[in-house]
Amino acid sequence: MFRRKERLARKPATDSQLALIWPAWNALPDDLLPDEKRTILTLADYKLKHESTIHVEFAKKLRKQFKYLPLDWFEFYHALIAACRWSSLMDYIATTTKNHRDLVARNWGFADANRHAAGRVVIFRVAAEIGQIHPGLLECKSPTLAQIQILINCQNGYTVARANAFEVLSKYLYQVPDMRSDTRLPYLERARGVPNPPYLLRARVPHYLYLARLAALNICNQKAMDEFMRKEYPKLTWQKKLKFKAMSRKPKFGKNPYLGFLVWIHDNRPIFENPKFDWRWKDIVRAAQARKIDCPKTGLKQWSHRSKAKLKLKIGQLGYDTSGMELSSILLSPAPVFGDLLNPDSIH
Repeated sequence: MFRRKERLARKPATDSQLALIWPAWNALPDDLLPDEKRTILTLADYKLKHESTIHVEFAKKLRKQFKYLPLDWFEFYHALIAACRWSSLMDYIATTTKNHRDLVARNWGFADANRHAAGRVVIFRVAAEIGQIHPGLLECKSPTLAQIQILINCQNGYTVARANAFEVLSKYLYQVPDMRSDTRLPYLERARGVPNPPYLLRARVPHYLYLARLAALNICNQKAMDEFMRKEYPKLTWQKKLKFKAMSRKPKFGKNPYLGFLVWIHDNRPIFENPKFDWRWKDIVRAAQARKIDCPKTGLKQWSHRSKAKLKLKIGQLGYDTSGMELSSILLSPAPVFGDLLNPDSIH
C-alpha cells in the first residue's frame, strides 16, 4: 500500500485532474483558505462518520453534488498543490490591488527600504503584466496547468529581478569603509533590515550607521527612524552621534555614477528581456530619460558589461516593430527615489 501511495505521489499533475478539482473547489466559500479546500476535497470517509467539524459539514454537502469525491490525496497530490498555488496567488493579487496600493507606490521606487514589502510589489507587477499580455487569465476560475505556470513564471521573474536590484543597492550601501567595525558586534547592535549587509560584513555593520546610510539615500522608513531617534540614539556615545550625523549627510560614495540606472535596469529585466516586448538599448535609454534617470550617453553596451547589467536583447535593424515596447512601457518601475541625490558630476 505504501509503495502504491509513493508511486501515485510521484506522478505529475494533469489537466484532467484539475478538471475534476475546480468545480468542487469553486463551489466552496471564497473565504476558505486553499489548504482548507484541499482538506475538504480529500477528506476520508471515516472522518465524515466520526468527526463533526466545519470541514466535515462542507465535505458532506459537496459529495451530494459531486459524486466522485473524495479525491485520493496521493493520486491528486501535485494537482492539488497547483490549485492551492493558483488560489493563493489570486488572493495575494486581490488583497494587494485592493488594500495595499499606497504601500506598493512607496516601495516600488525603493522608498522605506527597511520596511519593504517586496512580495506586494512583485505581485502587483505580475497582475499588471498578465493583464497586458494574457487578458482574461486573472479572471479564470478553472485554469489549466499551462496557465498556472504562466503566473508562477511571471512571479518568479519579478521576484529574482527585485532581489538582484536590492543586491546592487546593498553593495553600494555598504561599501563605505567607515561603516565596518573592526570586531564582530553583539547581535542586537548589528544592522538588521533590508537591504541586508553582504554575508561577510553582516556581523560588522552597526545598526545606527545602517540607518544613517539609508537616511542619506532617502530610503529609510520614517517611523523606523523616529523610533531609533527616540529609543537608541540617546544611548550612543558622542563619537557615535557625530559619526551618525556625518554618515546621514553623505549619500554619495563610489565610482559608479549611474547607480539609479543600474538598479532600475535590474528591476525591469523581465520586461526588457521579454521577446514579446522587443526592447532595444536605445528604447531603454529613452524610457530612463523620460523618468529623469541619469544614464550613460554613449558606450551603453560597454557600460553594461562593466556594471554586470548585460541584457539579452534582440539585435535588430531599423524599422522594427515597437508596439510591444510601447505597450509594456507602462509596466516599468518608477525612478528610484535616491536617484536625484547621486549627481554624476560630484561622485567621488
